[in-house]
Amino acid sequence: MVNIFFIPPMGHSSDFYKYIKKTEDMVFLDYPYNQETVDQENSLDYLAQYFAKTVTKHMAESQKYSDIILVGVSLGATLSLKINQLLENRVKKLVLIAPGGLKVARARKEMIKHAINNLAQEEFIKKALGLEQQANFLDHFSDKKENAKEYYPIISSFWSDKYDTIQGASFKKMAIDALEVNYEELLVEYQDKIHLLWGKKDKIFSMRHYNKFNKLLNHAELDLHDQVGHYLPIEAPQHLDKLMDNYVFNI
Repeated sequence: MVNIFFIPPMGHSSDFYKYIKKTEDMVFLDYPYNQETVDQENSLDYLAQYFAKTVTKHMAESQKYSDIILVGVSLGATLSLKINQLLENRVKKLVLIAPGGLKVARARKEMIKHAINNLAQEEFIKKALGLEQQANFLDHFSDKKENAKEYYPIISSFWSDKYDTIQGASFKKMAIDALEVNYEELLVEYQDKIHLLWGKKDKIFSMRHYNKFNKLLNHAELDLHDQVGHYLPIEAPQHLDKLMDNYVFNI
């Protein structure tokens, strides 16, 4: 048997996975948008430790389960690499959907940092997630927007009472710290466990980004999906459903 842990993209809650088929083997995690996250020198190290401890605690309480699968999207996928390292490489499969984790050029990094630091929390959150209005949010998606239309008020409501608060500050801290992440060594080390999913219409990480992963991961499983953008579990949850069924019954 397996336990499958799902980590959403930065800025999202576990509701991000509301469109996939649920089973009793699945555990949906949430980010700690709190003061402790803000106070960390490196919030991503803290987040990885937080999730690793959560997984360890759950596994200790669910003694009938032995294998672990981590599923993450965007920053959630990137963090999965570090979580596996903290779990001493115990994870059986890393399902990474449109991850980051590769080195960002210094000039581009400084430009993005400057832009983030010069925005108020509320403005940054809205721009980063496309929450100014529904049209901006839907532009993050490809052609399959029906679930996204339903999801927009959910994520809008999640953040509506958190502007200019500690939750917003932790979100901003995560975004800045994510620019410093370079997990290329972990990607190579764990590539036998990696199943990479990518959408050809991704507007957050382009095909150029995907091609870097393709060159780096000679032994990983790579799935490239047409007419799917950055948020595959919302746009095309059937692809993730099929994958989970295969791993649950055949791992």
